[in-house]
Amino acid sequence: MRYYKDKNSEIYAYEDNVSDDDLTKSIKRLSLTLLTQKELEKFLTPKPTREQKIELLKQEFLARVDAILNTTAHEHGYDNINTATTYAGYENKFQAEGISFGKWRSRVYEWGYGLLEKIVKGDVDCDSVSLDETLKSMPTYEGVKNE
Repeated sequence: MRYYKDKNSEIYAYEDNVSDDDLTKSIKRLSLTLLTQKELEKFLTPKPTREQKIELLKQEFLARVDAILNTTAHEHGYDNINTATTYAGYENKFQAEGISFGKWRSRVYEWGYGLLEKIVKGDVDCDSVSLDETLKSMPTYEGVKNE
């Protein structure tokens, strides 16, 4: 198959057995240009279903949220968010910080799963979600509150 597009980006496909003369006439009559390799790959690649898009979005979202949680905990001297929160469970000099990390992680996941639920329900269009923009509204770590 040979693939071409017109000025409106409509795709035309011609079997390999079409004569060069007939193909040339069609190209001229319709003002066709040959698809680039990138355009051809995009055209031939199956479009993911809505469910597949949501699953991919969820996986990337959770990976990026986990990275933010772990990086923030690491910046405060912990191996990761899980290590930080383990200090919340018993009396020690890091308990307050462990509790604050645990509360933050809970707020983040409540916020994140709430957003994912809106996407699944269709309240938010999965095609319009920008993770870079979305993550800017993620709850931030506020540290230990002096009470």
